[in-house]
Amino acid sequence: MNDITFVNGTYRSEITVKKSRFICSIKGDVTKEEAESFIQSIKKEFPDARHNCFAYLIDDNTFRYSDDGEPQGTAGIPILEVMKRKSISQSVIVITRYFGGILLGAPGLVSAYTDCAVNGINNAKLAKKAFMLYMEVTATYQDNANIEALARKKGYIKTDVKYEDVVKSTYLIEPEKKDAFVTDITEITKGKAQTELIKEGYTIVPSKEIQ
Repeated sequence: MNDITFVNGTYRSEITVKKSRFICSIKGDVTKEEAESFIQSIKKEFPDARHNCFAYLIDDNTFRYSDDGEPQGTAGIPILEVMKRKSISQSVIVITRYFGGILLGAPGLVSAYTDCAVNGINNAKLAKKAFMLYMEVTATYQDNANIEALARKKGYIKTDVKYEDVVKSTYLIEPEKKDAFVTDITEITKGKAQTELIKEGYTIVPSKEIQ
């Protein structure tokens, strides 16, 4: 399954084009409902703005855009196209325009909204979600020390640990590395440790954060 790239947080930036202010507000890791709520919050924040154009892209089948009074096709679609070119999803962009008195024309509007969206994304932090397996390993304290050394060497990411009469540790494993992980644990503990798949799904992986 493909990784999901999204805006990691909420960001704002601004550009000026021929005296018109274009304010870009971005939020990521959102559902459709959260994207709609964010759009409404920006409209309430800038009630005197002439336009609050937007686009959100959740997945290939869930997206929406609006020119909000600008000439058709000059704002919403350009914003959406920037998101597609950057392969960004689960994110929403709202661009607020304060008219500066100089008409930009359709080509100028497309360019301005495109540039504002690109600038906004460039000033935001991106991250990735990957489809991962949560593997729980149950081992003795002595074997756990060897497992942790192995994990550091192989780059296995530990997300949780419980210390009881035995140690139960949870590791994030890429699906294609599951068999190798189980083999590694079996070999280093001589078959004494137990491995179990307890959950799977998309999650933010620290090593996949985009700087």
